[in-house]
Amino acid sequence: MTMKNPSLRQEPRYAPASVIALEQKTSLLEWLEENGRIIYREKKDDLIDEMADDQDLSELMDEDGFEDDDDDDDTDLD
Repeated sequence: MTMKNPSLRQEPRYAPASVIALEQKTSLLEWLEENGRIIYREKKDDLIDEMADDQDLSELMDEDGFEDDDDDDDTDLD
């Protein structure tokens, strides 16, 4: 059976593979930018400003009404 696909060719099984010529017109980074497939990280200063605008962590924490339990105390539960 003969295949009629110019992209495919048959090579002997144990023969070394031929090297495919690489046409590198742009770098990978440039390709990602051109196709809109890259997401830049936020700058560290922007993140710090956002954190300053948020509430403090202590304001978000709520007392649960329980005292601190020590798991290593000597009370016998039996």
